Amino acid sequence: MRTLAIDVVTALYALALATATVMLTFVALDEGLSLAVIASLSAASAATQFVSRSLVNHLFRIATDRSIMAGSLMVLALSMLAVLVIPGLIGLLVAQLLQGISRAGFWSGSQVHVLRLGPRPERRMARNQFLSNGLAVLGPILAGVMATGEPRLAAAVIAAIAIVGASTCLLLTRLPLFERVPKTTDNKLWRYHGMRVGAFGTLAAGSFNAVLTTFVPIMFGDAGWAEARTGLLIGAANAGLLVGSLAAGAIAAAFFSRTVTIATLATATGIASLACLPSLEAVSVSGVIVAGVGSGVILTLGPTLVGTTVPEALRGSSVVFAGVFRAGALFLTPLAVSAAGLVMPMPLAMLLIGVLAGSPGAVVIARRGTHE
Repeated sequence: MRTLAIDVVTALYALALATATVMLTFVALDEGLSLAVIASLSAASAATQFVSRSLVNHLFRIATDRSIMAGSLMVLALSMLAVLVIPGLIGLLVAQLLQGISRAGFWSGSQVHVLRLGPRPERRMARNQFLSNGLAVLGPILAGVMATGEPRLAAAVIAAIAIVGASTCLLLTRLPLFERVPKTTDNKLWRYHGMRVGAFGTLAAGSFNAVLTTFVPIMFGDAGWAEARTGLLIGAANAGLLVGSLAAGAIAAAFFSRTVTIATLATATGIASLACLPSLEAVSVSGVIVAGVGSGVILTLGPTLVGTTVPEALRGSSVVFAGVFRAGALFLTPLAVSAAGLVMPMPLAMLLIGVLAGSPGAVVIARRGTHE
């Protein structure tokens, strides 16, 4: 029952969030907003998530895991209410900002909760990530079905799903608050080798997610691919993410660090493989799929690694800290690619991003710390 409740709550949130993300794009298009404005709205949401991830650590000292998750689901519902009652660009901006706050709170709270439920957290995390990633795939389909009429009306359905999820949080195990520790203690997180491996792994996974959703369609479109064919490739990468999540659940604890390191380098290599377009399409296609599998492994074992590496009192801080790296990558990668694209061809920009995404992980291998 303890694990079933968190799986249900995560599935409801993942479905509501994935549907809401695509629905907001449909609403923006229906409003006649330009692609540049739509991209700016998404960037605003990513920036809010990044800032919120940096601050959510303090919540674990004053609120329980399930309270943070319930609050995040209600914030998601409020974002949908904003779309319904506030017209035009302002409503969409408020919704995106609220979604950024919601993402930061929920994913931090749910991952910490899964880790604290008992021994062998990697199996629970693998199942939880599989559900969230699987429902995330269904979200865009649901959004497309509901957008056939008035896209804004879909917001009411999404809000209802979020409210049901918030109510379901009452079934979650009520875990104690984390022990209060001196602020200077959090600074010691970086001393743990597993903390560095997990954080840099989430950095690579976040970079790939940003590249997959934004630049893979552009680059393969420039290579002459039809939208449907590119969509299949993105679907294959997402399927690889599911495979990676499932495979990670079978990894023994002794191999967490090594597995995340290999997955980080594989993900970064996958990003860099886009430099082979358009002459070596097969290499780039394979790289994208491999990066999807690597990301699935990282998103499952990364939080597990950082959470089990540090003492119990720092578990919440470690998960949040690693999440900041992912949120930062989601926000900064599109900006970095766009800036690099001003002075070099897009394939070379992808090579640069791949190197930047994998280099920190490579440095960790070369300079292993004293704490495991």
